[in-house]
Amino acid sequence: MEKVARLNRFVASYALALAVLLTFLNVVLRYIFGTSLSFSAELASYLFIVSAFFAASLGFKERIHISVEFISKKTFLGKLARYVSFWITLIFLLFIAIFGIEFVSLAFDMNEISIDLNIPMWIIYMIIPISFFLAAFWHIKSDIK
Repeated sequence: MEKVARLNRFVASYALALAVLLTFLNVVLRYIFGTSLSFSAELASYLFIVSAFFAASLGFKERIHISVEFISKKTFLGKLARYVSFWITLIFLLFIAIFGIEFVSLAFDMNEISIDLNIPMWIIYMIIPISFFLAAFWHIKSDIK
């Protein structure tokens, strides 16, 4: 479990760091040297998205997502609300993950290619099912504790 958590943190933090570094490098190149990397804006966008999706899934592990407790967890109604909330969240995460796979499959079948990076978009779209399955995994693990 801890290896998965470390990988999750690594991807979230290093994707963000790389996106910031790439953006900074492109600004320096553009304003000081009068040139720029043609692919940097697209790659930085994808890296920010990867970072956000992996950080959001990690939020389930750390239990840092926003929640509102309007009924005490100790009452029957509070336990019921928590139970219903758990299942609605899990169903939503799995729904997005499964349809994310279909989205990846569609992009693969259509042979969609990114504009500047010239790589298949299905590779980039893989972040959707991976991060949502990971979020569902952490959601289940965090509720067991």
